[in-house]
Amino acid sequence: MLVTVNGKPITENQLAIYRFLHRLPAEGTVESRKADLEQLIENELLREFLADRRAEVDSQRLAAAVKAAKEQLKRENRDPDKLVSNSRLLDSLLRRELSLPMAWQVHLGRVLTQQTIRDEFERHKSEFDGSEVRASQIFLKLPANADATAVQAAHEKFARIRAEIVAGKIGFADAARRESQAPSAADGGDVGWFTFRGKMPPEICKVVFRLKPGEVSAPFRTKFGLHLYTVTKVRPGNLNLEDVRASVIARMSRNLWEEFALQARKTAKIEWQTTP
Repeated sequence: MLVTVNGKPITENQLAIYRFLHRLPAEGTVESRKADLEQLIENELLREFLADRRAEVDSQRLAAAVKAAKEQLKRENRDPDKLVSNSRLLDSLLRRELSLPMAWQVHLGRVLTQQTIRDEFERHKSEFDGSEVRASQIFLKLPANADATAVQAAHEKFARIRAEIVAGKIGFADAARRESQAPSAADGGDVGWFTFRGKMPPEICKVVFRLKPGEVSAPFRTKFGLHLYTVTKVRPGNLNLEDVRASVIARMSRNLWEEFALQARKTAKIEWQTTP
């Protein structure tokens, strides 16, 4: 037993099955093991939630998925006995793990209506319809392990720069040439055209695609450092909801899962039985 979630154990066998099904290394690093166990904790909380909602899985689909997983083991010439201790336990663990995403889809089918899907598309249309933006940035290198004092000082500096730009005391391009530590500084911070899903990191796109042309973002931090962004031009996309329905549903699914996990952890009783 590695950890209990509301009294229910998560074991080494469960971890092994999870890693097999998600094509993860059988023996990971300390960090990856911790991450995998955190995901299994969320899965257990979600399993409880879906059981309460009576999100029942089609037995034939589940049996087919278990059969396919066992055939995959054979194709990879892996000994099931080395994965778990016996075949009955293997079947049980496979059913347990494979039923969760199926039950989640049942739940989504109940809560995601045609109207909520359309509303999500309309709220974030430029992120789905293929729109392109041209943007500029001011960038400050900030190590991931920077102390709180350095982070606070950087945010305060960028807040002052933003205030000067918004007040019209300096143009964004001039501020970028003066302050930015990115190669784009020479071009006034211009990073060119990009779509929501493309060359730019998602954490930057999430900020930029919510800006109106000429608007300057608040300072925000990524793993790269600290950023200010502005949008200079927009090319509207032409994809409609039916073109991107799967992407809209996938995002709504992720958001619902993350929101649930955040709330569920607040009241869950999670007890580590060993160092994660």
